Amino acid sequence: MASFVMKAASAVGGGDPVQQVVSMADAATHIMDTVRVESAKAKEAARNDNNEFNIRKNFLDNAVAAIRDATYSQFNIVICTDQAHDDFQNLTGQILPMDLIDVEVSQGKIVNFQVYVFETGKYLRHGKWERDHWWWWGESKKFTDPFAMHVHFEKAQPKLDAAQIKQKQDEEKKKQEEAEKAKKAAEQTQVHASEHEAQALDINAQSQAEDASYLYGAQQGEVSAAPSHPPMAPVGFTNRELP
Repeated sequence: MASFVMKAASAVGGGDPVQQVVSMADAATHIMDTVRVESAKAKEAARNDNNEFNIRKNFLDNAVAAIRDATYSQFNIVICTDQAHDDFQNLTGQILPMDLIDVEVSQGKIVNFQVYVFETGKYLRHGKWERDHWWWWGESKKFTDPFAMHVHFEKAQPKLDAAQIKQKQDEEKKKQEEAEKAKKAAEQTQVHASEHEAQALDINAQSQAEDASYLYGAQQGEVSAAPSHPPMAPVGFTNRELP
């Protein structure tokens, strides 16, 4: 496949998505720019979260999701670190080999990640298996043996033309609009509930003030207007007939 439709790198991370037909070489550039955005976010997060596991895992999750979004899930994906002894067998349709991505997981500590975006292949993982060391999307089969974890990507992801992607974008936009409407409705309901509660508190405060004024006047032998509401029963009072 010489070219395919994906989001332009300039649209990733801001603005409305812009779809383009790109060559494999251009796709590699766009994808790496997408991953670098996630690397920058991880660096910023590392300033506030002193937890390398979380930084690495979140980077992997977000980078895989960002590549899927940019390519409209048209390729299988593997991102990993500690990859020196791994083996990728029968790799086909790989978007051009990409540079390693450096991710700052704590102050002064850099971890590099390898990115694969491809059609099919069998990945043999000899590095660490933990979730903060590698992640992938699109596997057909997964198993382990005493030497490696095997993740097979036997099926290429379906390719979309511009019309299919436009339909997908319209569906996503509709879902976002519905979610925004639901959010605004919930916020408006909360505002009305708060206003009602505040009004009830004001009425209660006014009633208590009238009661206090009326009782004080009665104690002083002064005639005053009765409260505008039924007198509040004293604590412990009941009008239930005793046996």
